[in-house]
Amino acid sequence: MALEIFVENLSARKVYDGGLSLNARLEVGMGGYAVAIDGEKPTALGTCGAGPCQIIVVHKKAGCGALGHYAADGKPASVAKGVQAMVARVGGAPVEAIVLAAGVIDKSEFDTEEYKPALLKQLGALFPTIHIVWQLTSKNEPLGACYYLPGKEQVGFFTEAPGGFTGMAKPKDGVMLYSFGFS
Repeated sequence: MALEIFVENLSARKVYDGGLSLNARLEVGMGGYAVAIDGEKPTALGTCGAGPCQIIVVHKKAGCGALGHYAADGKPASVAKGVQAMVARVGGAPVEAIVLAAGVIDKSEFDTEEYKPALLKQLGALFPTIHIVWQLTSKNEPLGACYYLPGKEQVGFFTEAPGGFTGMAKPKDGVMLYSFGFS
């Protein structure tokens, strides 16, 4: 089964609600990323408040993936470095997909005519065989919240978070939290 991507619709809400129903869920804050590597345990990863930030989903296979909330710095090379770290944490390439979504970094002081193409070019050079998607709403609006269910191979995006998502996922649940540690 391939990764299903839903944006601002009932299916995206079902991804969010499905994550809320799990005990092993974790909300990722700005500057960090979480990795789910245990396909046996249903896990949910979420992030919100990505106003000027970059959201990154790295999907390796069912039950294995990562969700990152990269603080906007307008530097494609640093974001690409963050994606490399995420790919390494899920076991390295190949991965099935890298999905990018942006808050207002996509419509702000960062010149999107330079930022977005530069980031996609760098990621394409690093991962030439991986499907890379830059996700927007149907109205071309920036996205500020994301909920990812690695085991169900589903990701839902929203312009704003539908609600809270704080959870209690721990390493014993197959979920680890990391910091990008650079900018």
